[in-house]
Amino acid sequence: LAQWRRGQGYMDVYLAHVREYDQDLLELLQTRPIDFLPAMEAAAVDVLRRLEMDAAESGEDGPDGGGGPPEVQIVLQSDQHPLSIRDVTAAHVNKLLRIPGIIIGASRMRARAVSVRCKCKTCGAEKEIPVPGPFAQAALPGRCDRNGQATDDALGGEADCGPAPFVVIPDRCVYVDQQTLKLQEAPEVVPTGG
Repeated sequence: LAQWRRGQGYMDVYLAHVREYDQDLLELLQTRPIDFLPAMEAAAVDVLRRLEMDAAESGEDGPDGGGGPPEVQIVLQSDQHPLSIRDVTAAHVNKLLRIPGIIIGASRMRARAVSVRCKCKTCGAEKEIPVPGPFAQAALPGRCDRNGQATDDALGGEADCGPAPFVVIPDRCVYVDQQTLKLQEAPEVVPTGG
């Protein structure tokens, strides 16, 4: 709670503690981190906000008056057996792995949409479309579900909104910072010879 009050938007989670709590939860986290990390982060924000409200009701106050960050990033700490870069296969894609190595390059931070808000040009209907993964793009609907029902047609009939009527509303989308890292084997694990 003190970390939250200082505006530090991260929380360390030890996988050994998750294993002690629920082995099935750990397996889900390791096999489907794209699905479960956002849920863990949302749960952490919810719990911290409840703790903050309880502290405010009991008269406690943080050094900055409370509030905390709107989001929490879960930082996973693991004691699992490391996997060599050479042993990573297609079966490991989208799984949580511990790989020893040296970061030799990092891209600039860039904003990536995780949820896209779009609006029909004809009738004004809005939709929120989740972006399925870090390398995927949102697929805007080809047709509007409302088909002009929100428009005030002079003849009183429904007009078709036409093909591809949606435009993205950038200010109403949800973004996260994304960075790509280049990982190289640690010198001590590189096999000798050719």
